[in-house]
Amino acid sequence: MNYRKPNLFFWLFALSVIGNFWPTVYGQTERGAQLKPKFDLAVTKGAKLTVTLHAEGAPLTEIVKQLTQKIGVPITLSAKLRTERVTAKFSDAPLETALAELAPQSYADYVINGGWHTQPQCVGIFLQARTEKQPAADVNIKPRAQAFLLEGDTENGGTETAQQTKTGEEPPLKISVTQGLLSVRARQQPLTVVMYKIADSYGLPFELRAETTDLIDLNLQAVTPLELLRTLPAGAQLYYRRNLQNSLDKPLRLLLEKPALEPKRTLREQKSLSRQH
Repeated sequence: MNYRKPNLFFWLFALSVIGNFWPTVYGQTERGAQLKPKFDLAVTKGAKLTVTLHAEGAPLTEIVKQLTQKIGVPITLSAKLRTERVTAKFSDAPLETALAELAPQSYADYVINGGWHTQPQCVGIFLQARTEKQPAADVNIKPRAQAFLLEGDTENGGTETAQQTKTGEEPPLKISVTQGLLSVRARQQPLTVVMYKIADSYGLPFELRAETTDLIDLNLQAVTPLELLRTLPAGAQLYYRRNLQNSLDKPLRLLLEKPALEPKRTLREQKSLSRQH
């Protein structure tokens, strides 16, 4: 039996087929990897929580999912952003700065308790498209009952404040808000009345979750709501929303839980507070 050796034409044809096939398979593998871009996300918890993110066209939904798990705070991603992909690179950025990089609009809801040593606690985060409206003010608050304050004594001719105004005496409670800054002067006034009046001055709901007969004295000039809370008993609480794009705070709700004893201030803290006010 005779065998014929493959001629030169055969080998050239075979090589051309193989040469065309290999790049095609490699290209498909490379494109397949690009369809599932990876990202590196790390969270460092310390005195201040920081975020490190390296992403190249990564799905925003996956980044938000992992970030929620790491910080333990719910993050709500609006429907318009659920198909967005993110390219970002930053290291050890404060949480609020990192969130502001992920969406055109970002908000964080906080609650702060009364007392000198308390720190705000984040209870919810929102990432939104530029044209979307802010979430409802009470979305992260579980309201119980809103308080209403009835003042006046029809038998004795009106309230103590009204009577003192007639006689030219300084009223025991005076509250005003100018450009978002609060001024309060209270002399042995019921805590519930003072807090209700403060909430009313800001146009906020006020919740009374615990009865108290405590009387307080306050003399504050042009303070922010957060500064105010540091002068109130530990049972006081303020919910507020921060716009992470411009760091502006918006009060949402003032409430009073069961008051608790607060640690005594050191002499340095007392001097610091007196300088602020």
